[in-house]
Amino acid sequence: MKATREVRVRGGALACGALGALWLLVGCGSSNARNSGSNDFTDYEPKLLEEPLAVHRERTRLARYGTYTVAYHIDWRQPQWVAYRLDATRLAEVVDRRGVGFHSDPLLKKYTLDGANFKGTGYSRGHLKPAADSRSSRTAMQECFYYSNVSPQLPGFNSGSWNRLEMWVRRCAGNAGMLYVATGPCFLGTSRGRMGSTGVPVATHFYKALLRRDGDAWSAVGFVLPHSESRLDGLWQCAVSIDSLERLTEIDFFPLLADSVERIVEANFDRNAWK
Repeated sequence: MKATREVRVRGGALACGALGALWLLVGCGSSNARNSGSNDFTDYEPKLLEEPLAVHRERTRLARYGTYTVAYHIDWRQPQWVAYRLDATRLAEVVDRRGVGFHSDPLLKKYTLDGANFKGTGYSRGHLKPAADSRSSRTAMQECFYYSNVSPQLPGFNSGSWNRLEMWVRRCAGNAGMLYVATGPCFLGTSRGRMGSTGVPVATHFYKALLRRDGDAWSAVGFVLPHSESRLDGLWQCAVSIDSLERLTEIDFFPLLADSVERIVEANFDRNAWK
């Protein structure tokens, strides 16, 4: 059942730019605290505001950690999505990442890749929840380096457009309120091919779905970035609405959002709300 509440929504419509038919997110409802160690791998019902509904359930394992949730696709050998929340308090911490490297996920180890799978392939280990969003504790930092939080990414994309979007997301989270994030790979048509001898599909695009609460105001926007090492002219050319995103992915983002809010914020996004 969806939560009900009175809210004020920042609305407004903008063109989606060059990626017009692509995708986004949104959500509001429960504000449950995240609990570490809730790991019934087939408990697919969203428990937290940031969690989408997992699809391909028979091929997906869902694990909840102290700072994020992952829906891991055992055929793709990478996440379907990773979901977490971010605010100024979490970003204010400065836990050192030194001494923390990529390592096996103790819960999903038999499904995930490892360092040997990436060696010599030309692909980077692309965080979905980045290390810079994981500085709230040593545990959070260690969890973000699980291989279950990784997708194969081109090095120039990982350090270029993707990093640029990650930094922008942190600025938004630091400016006001609470930010809810859902992020993952996207396979439009097929894929960019396979990674080395692993057979792992390489995404054509990567997305971030963002919902922000600032007092009683809610705003949402999503971005779908082409998985390319070419430089983007601007991030907003990749912005989309939640309705477009859901049509493309068949994923229900932020299903705990109250219907009255969902109808408004999923239809459009307002760039001015994210200044």
